Amino acid sequence: QTTLGGSVTVDYPVGRRTLTDGSKVASWNVYAGAGVGGAIGSAENTYNMYGENIGGYGVLGTEASVSKNFVAFANLKFPFGENSVDNYSPVGTIGGGFKF
Repeated sequence: QTTLGGSVTVDYPVGRRTLTDGSKVASWNVYAGAGVGGAIGSAENTYNMYGENIGGYGVLGTEASVSKNFVAFANLKFPFGENSVDNYSPVGTIGGGFKF
């Protein structure tokens, strides 16, 4: 089973830091948005490991810069439809990723 998804968010910088070249970048953001995620090639109403289905979700979260291109994040996803956890239950996610 292959899972594919993504979200579109609006970031609001809460903290900033100055780089050696004098430019300022966000060191801590909060964000909100919406996304979709689901299992490809699976039966309808099949959910991936995060409880997401193709119906989409709203997301609220925060991310902090760990290094120049690596961030740590935590968020809550609010499904627009039933999910595998419980009817419309939010699902929390924490992790890290590269940001370019």
